[in-house]
Amino acid sequence: MAIAGYAIGAQTGIVYLRAEYAYLNAMLESVLEKRRQDGLLGKGILGKADFDFDIPGPRGGTQGDRPHRAAARAANRERSRSNPTSA
Repeated sequence: MAIAGYAIGAQTGIVYLRAEYAYLNAMLESVLEKRRQDGLLGKGILGKADFDFDIPGPRGGTQGDRPHRAAARAANRERSRSNPTSA
């Protein structure tokens, strides 16, 4: 995700964790923190001063963010309508 973020100039990535996988939340947070300590997430990734990218932590059913899911569904519906190859 960090490589893709670099390619498109993004500074933040989002992980959506479904409620049925809530038991993975602590492990995922641990992995993200380890990546920050190793210089693979955060500011100046791998010593590149102009490469800042982080993943703030999992979002999803475990945090009850119904508005995010609704927005994602709306965005998907809009994309499918504007797809010229589906005509």
